[in-house]
Amino acid sequence: MNFPSEWRLDPLKGHQVLICPAREQRLQHSPGACPFCESHEKETTQEVFAIRQESTAANQPGWSVRVVPNRYPAVSQFDRSAFGISSPEIRPGYGASEVVIETPDHLTHLHQFSSLQWEQVLIAWQQRFSYWNSHSEIQFVQIFRNQGRAGGASLEHAHSQVVAVDFVPEQVQREADRFSKAGNSWYSKYLSENCPELVLATESWLVVCPPTSRFAYESWIIPRRGYRSIDLMTDFERTTLADITVKLSKAYQTILGVDWASNLLLKSPPKRHRWDHWYLEFTPRTQTIAGWELATGQLFNTVDPAHASFKLRAILES
Repeated sequence: MNFPSEWRLDPLKGHQVLICPAREQRLQHSPGACPFCESHEKETTQEVFAIRQESTAANQPGWSVRVVPNRYPAVSQFDRSAFGISSPEIRPGYGASEVVIETPDHLTHLHQFSSLQWEQVLIAWQQRFSYWNSHSEIQFVQIFRNQGRAGGASLEHAHSQVVAVDFVPEQVQREADRFSKAGNSWYSKYLSENCPELVLATESWLVVCPPTSRFAYESWIIPRRGYRSIDLMTDFERTTLADITVKLSKAYQTILGVDWASNLLLKSPPKRHRWDHWYLEFTPRTQTIAGWELATGQLFNTVDPAHASFKLRAILES
């Protein structure tokens, strides 16, 4: 393989896979010094965005959130013309991979954050989404947060990732088409106070455990106001979202234990798609994906979503 990574389409099974050998070299959990902690800025790549004290210089202490290019990128920017003609079966792994270092302190779980700390992370998410979404060659931007080993985090220091690619992944396109076809009905059903899957309703947000949740205690945080993407969120919406996310994380910690693992996913439409209502998807990782799931693509959920919403609601209301 002559490029850092490349997408390959299986002509028999129809799935696409990214071959990215550079990811094999990424750092793993270690009892030694953490490259993401404050005063270790030289151990990362040069920051491309940061929230820091005015008197401090880039790539020096004094920050609260830093964004750096991923040293071990899944996709990267390079001269695609040297790749030759792409085909449906194989194409270069072009795009951008960034790491959002969420705190200068060695925090490991979202429930350890204050609402203000998490709001600063959301500001970074907004900025990086807007930045990459404005690039003409980028067709889709995914922001996600892996927490714990079961959630896929290779380093325990709290961080999230931004991946921008030059095409729309098939699953993203399929989900966007279905959401668009459903119109407002997909979330309006949660507006009733008697909805068994409703966890929390505020002026700006709905928190629900969808009846077809794939994971135990899966929840969605949905903006009441319909708009395309996180970068269009108002200051008030961002502040209240930060507060809700941290409180929900504390509820998860109460139910699942201090070392709970999860994925937090930004779900938003690809460019120029008619679907226009983004949301956050919280997926605690309490079960291992095993044989049946790998063979069929179907997941087992061992907790009824109505029961999950009842437990989460009870904790949030206490």
